[in-house]
Amino acid sequence: MDERFRVLNTDTVLLLNEVMNADFQIQREDKVTDMCYAIEKIKEDAAKKAAKEAAISSAINTARRFGIADNSILDDIIKQFSLTLDEARNYMAMQTI
Repeated sequence: MDERFRVLNTDTVLLLNEVMNADFQIQREDKVTDMCYAIEKIKEDAAKKAAKEAAISSAINTARRFGIADNSILDDIIKQFSLTLDEARNYMAMQTI
């Protein structure tokens, strides 16, 4: 990484978030942000999200293979993964056997 871009002032990071639809984490009281740390945080968050989505997909597909009714699966994944009803329905719609 070019060292000139490793640490950016907060206003620049806020602009990047807006223009790129990014989610670089900053603390408002900080005057600068270490972009290496910010990018690593985004990567960690993406990995956690991917793992959660894989677990939800697996739970849905396994339950369907055992013949469990979709309504029961829906209730279960809402509770197990702290989803809203709409989120759970979207996951259910994406899974096909």
